[in-house]
Amino acid sequence: MAHRSPLRSLPVWERAAKVGWEKTRLRLRQEHAHFSTTTSTSTSNRIDTSANLLLRQEKDGVLTLNLNRSRQHNALNQTLLHDLKQELERAQNSLLGKDDGNDPLIRSIVLQSNGSVFSSGHDLKEMNAMSSSEQMELMQLCSYVMQLLSEVPQPTVAVVEGLATAAGCQMAAACDLVVASREKAQFSTPGATTIGLFCHTPAVPLVRCIGLKRAKAMLYTGQVLAAQEALEYGLVSHLVNSIDTNPKEFGAQLAREIANNVSFPALALGKKTLHRQMEAPSLKQAYNIASEAMVENLQTQDGQNPEETSLVDQFGDLVAWNRSNPS
Repeated sequence: MAHRSPLRSLPVWERAAKVGWEKTRLRLRQEHAHFSTTTSTSTSNRIDTSANLLLRQEKDGVLTLNLNRSRQHNALNQTLLHDLKQELERAQNSLLGKDDGNDPLIRSIVLQSNGSVFSSGHDLKEMNAMSSSEQMELMQLCSYVMQLLSEVPQPTVAVVEGLATAAGCQMAAACDLVVASREKAQFSTPGATTIGLFCHTPAVPLVRCIGLKRAKAMLYTGQVLAAQEALEYGLVSHLVNSIDTNPKEFGAQLAREIANNVSFPALALGKKTLHRQMEAPSLKQAYNIASEAMVENLQTQDGQNPEETSLVDQFGDLVAWNRSNPS
């Protein structure tokens, strides 16, 4: 029976509010331990033990994860996926790390890579050497990591400076925001047209980003999207001229702006609600979900501003500045 992501059954902020930080943290650890057990049995002897496949830096509330397998085009082998899983779970749990109500240490996440390729997708050599049961475990692990990129409370930012293909494209699409180099970034899902392996799992976040027809064009023909096209399609959120601006520096600045948000609980609740209302089967249900979230947000300390009557009162100086400095 396929393992169900604990993130779907355990909304972090709701649990934290209802049963307390310590119980929530214990529950998360138990479920994560269960997942680790189910995905590391028969394939454990195949794990690449080479070090530093994933580099990490934590500064100013931003966790930066750097894929460091450039000689293999940052292919997602089992070790790299386990490392990503561990870091994303740690980031998720950082918001539960203190019982005194302090802000989490990690408030946004950047995913980037070394080398000229963002990620070439799965490590085909490793995958083809596996049994079918081991391949299924690998697919479950990869799918779980992709879900974490979408479902951790912290906004996730992918910085793409080269080719993102197959599961590499999937990884970018799974992130909340994508910063792309105008000159170097490309996106493709060419499995069916190059190696006879359809990009089934990469299609999951891709179709949710760019729509069914455009996703089919990429999946059926191997179409390569240049950065400008990816921006127009909705796969990229920020396009950077890398001649003038370093995409990694731009991504870091964007992540710092997010990390400095006035209320991380409000942002985390907003991210969760965005995903929930987008998945709602009707407009009415989407509004119900959003209305419940508004009321929940209003009950928090951050959401209570008794002296303000509107956002204009809170940001009056900014509004006045914008009027005097039209773009």
